[in-house]
Amino acid sequence: MINTKIMEKKVGQLFSNNITGLRKGIFEVNKVFRISQKTHNKKFDHYELDAIQKQISGDFVKATGEFIEELGVYFIYLIFGISSKPFKEHIEFDGIKLPEDDKNAHHIEFIELDELRHFSGFISEPIINILPDSSEESISNQINMEYSCEHINHFNPGFLMSFEFNYPIDMSPWTVIEHSDRTIEGEVYGIGKDEDIPLWLEYIITSWSLYEDNNEKLAFFTAFAAFDKIIELNYRSLSVFYSTEEKKTKSKEKKEYCHKLYEKYSDVNRRIIEEKFHDIMKECGAINNKKYSQILKKLDKFEKIRNDVAHCLKNYENGQYIDLLLTIIRAMYLLKYNEDIDCIYDIKEVIKP
Repeated sequence: MINTKIMEKKVGQLFSNNITGLRKGIFEVNKVFRISQKTHNKKFDHYELDAIQKQISGDFVKATGEFIEELGVYFIYLIFGISSKPFKEHIEFDGIKLPEDDKNAHHIEFIELDELRHFSGFISEPIINILPDSSEESISNQINMEYSCEHINHFNPGFLMSFEFNYPIDMSPWTVIEHSDRTIEGEVYGIGKDEDIPLWLEYIITSWSLYEDNNEKLAFFTAFAAFDKIIELNYRSLSVFYSTEEKKTKSKEKKEYCHKLYEKYSDVNRRIIEEKFHDIMKECGAINNKKYSQILKKLDKFEKIRNDVAHCLKNYENGQYIDLLLTIIRAMYLLKYNEDIDCIYDIKEVIKP
């Protein structure tokens, strides 16, 4: 008799190793959500709280709504536990006008982030320091330096900055624009040039950048490609797992059982959602979770949209990317922990009567 519960546990651990972050990420997002709700002073009675929690559990995407949009890329990095990165880059001031042309200096410059291969966004406004060669103190305030980010380039990592400042009366303009150490520094979300992260996670980050660039159709396709990669990664793990188990065991019954599953999972030409996703969820026991059928139904819908648009049968309609992204995260959480992530919105803890 094969103990399938033990096999489920082993497979579950295997899948868990393939998916980074999430548990801690969900906790961090929950924390941010609680902070964002501190301004809500209304008191709810027990029945109102139950109704709110029920609504959130029933429609996860609707419940996230403005909260996820407000967090933006922060949500992605937080969920998957990717840390922010400090940066410090030199400002050239090439082609800037001298004071005889204009007492107020205006300049636009693209700042390259050399240490990143993908740039998602700033954590906070960067800081500019201009240190004359003869001084260790910045003169940014002295020259009334004002600046703003005009554009972010996600894929050629960097950003376009506009600068405006006054040339000082008691100082040579060359001190400001040439004979000084001119830097801009801060913290950003991005993927380091040599940072080793799973390809599926890089696809998810990329999809959000495309979404922010108003290319939702490509964002949708990229997010689905990420999930495709997650499924294939775990599906391939199954054939390796059962091949290893077959070689290890001395039981004839278990050998036959493992060999049969090894042959089944060695077939790569199977439907991605209907068969491969179904089987990996079945193998780790997540198929028994009451939320599985809800997630599967959504994924079936998104797969059909992907296929129809890819084969030019239908045009893509905006407004579906966030739903797909959160369904993918829910599916991954279910796969890894056999739980749903409604806990992001533990409303009874957030808004206490």
